[in-house]
Amino acid sequence: MSAATGELCAAFGCPMIAAIGVAGHWYCACHWREPVASFDAITAELHRQHALVDAANGIRRSRAGYVAIRDAENVLIEITHALGQQYSLRPDIEVADDADHACPEHEVEL
Repeated sequence: MSAATGELCAAFGCPMIAAIGVAGHWYCACHWREPVASFDAITAELHRQHALVDAANGIRRSRAGYVAIRDAENVLIEITHALGQQYSLRPDIEVADDADHACPEHEVEL
C-alpha cells in the first residue's frame, strides 16, 4: 500500500492513514502492534488530537519522506503511549518503502 491511496487505519474509527500491514490489515503507527483492547482508547485520543492527526496525514499524503513522516507520527505515538505501549519508529532505519524495515527487531517483555 502506498501513502498516496489515503486508506485509513483498520482500527474502527481511526482517523490516521494506514501504513503498516499486519495479517492482511493495514494499521497506523499508533495502533500497530497494540492489543485490540486498547484500540478504542487510542482512537479516542487521536480524535482529541485532530490537529496533529491532520498534520501527520498531510505529511504522509505529500510523500515528504520517511524522516518527516516518522517525526510527525512519533508525536502522536508519544501522546498515546500510555494507552497502548507503542514503539517509536526507529530513527536509525534507512529510508524504505516496505513495512518490514519499520519493525523493531526486539520485543519488550511485559
